[in-house]
Amino acid sequence: MNFDTIYKKYFRRLIYFAEKILNDREQAKDIASESLIKIWERFDKFNDEKSLQRFIYLTVRNACFNYLKQEKRLSDKHNGFNYISDKLEKDVTYHMIKAELLDEISSNIAALPKAEAMIFRLSYFEDMNTNEIAAELGLSIKTVRNQRAKAINNLKYRFLKNAHQ
Repeated sequence: MNFDTIYKKYFRRLIYFAEKILNDREQAKDIASESLIKIWERFDKFNDEKSLQRFIYLTVRNACFNYLKQEKRLSDKHNGFNYISDKLEKDVTYHMIKAELLDEISSNIAALPKAEAMIFRLSYFEDMNTNEIAAELGLSIKTVRNQRAKAINNLKYRFLKNAHQ
């Protein structure tokens, strides 16, 4: 596995994960980038991808906690940091799983036919209604509904198929 492969596989997931802890997308991107560089510097110490994955998430989590600690020292608005830290520790596994799941969903959406994928993204990720999507794409409302239904059915099939493997 090379750095490009690790970057492509984990970067978006790590940004999402860090952003959920920090509530700051730009800082999350910085931490994800810095963490991947740290991982790459120690890459030869990992025996398998599972241990690499665990270490990546722990590295990002610790970097987020360190950032929050630093911010706490700089600002009085972080007085409840111990409470926040305990809560974040409990949420780490949840956010790891959610990041992995969102990436899996994105991969499956990308495998859909182009029109279905576009309509699904606009509907569920951009919160556009059927009329807005139809106007945006120059399609009839019925076409949007049909394409969205096809996308949902295709995704259901893909997820069920993957669940039985």
